Amino acid sequence: MRHDWWAHGGGYISDRAEIGERVRRRDSLVRGFTVVYEDVSIGERLDCAHDVVVREGCSLGIGVELGPQAYVKSDAKIGDYSRIAGVICDRAVVGSHCTVYGDVVHKFTSGISGMKEDSPVLEDGVVVGRQACVVGPVTVGRLSLVGAGAIVTRSVPEESVVAGNPAQALRSREWAEAAELWARVVGAEVPR
Repeated sequence: MRHDWWAHGGGYISDRAEIGERVRRRDSLVRGFTVVYEDVSIGERLDCAHDVVVREGCSLGIGVELGPQAYVKSDAKIGDYSRIAGVICDRAVVGSHCTVYGDVVHKFTSGISGMKEDSPVLEDGVVVGRQACVVGPVTVGRLSLVGAGAIVTRSVPEESVVAGNPAQALRSREWAEAAELWARVVGAEVPR
């Protein structure tokens, strides 16, 4: 048990979790069999389930929830109050108040190990459904919904609903629906 790591802020870490030497955190819960590598910045109130891996150089915002077996690869940025239950690839950016039950991955066009590719970006308030996959250097616009099992290979406009393989736009979200969600998510009116 790393009592010294949790001394400030009253958090807890399981005996089976491994924490890098330069990890910073406050008031967080990290459950067993979790590995957090070095140089990870953790915002207050991290809620980390069991069997999670957070690689080097990641930044986890305030109130982030990592579900069982989530894998956040190196240098990924996860915004405040987001929930992650899948794989987030290297250098991906996940905005605030996002929910990701699927995967956000590189396209792997080169097939060469170590070759860096551009990463996906999820803007604020995006929901990625169970077993959906956002692939390659695409942007999913704020408040968009990606249906369960969808494969997103092209950028998605703001306030869109997409589904299928490949993902197709089903509809735009009604302004009232998007505005209500935005108000609940960030506590303010949605800017037009």
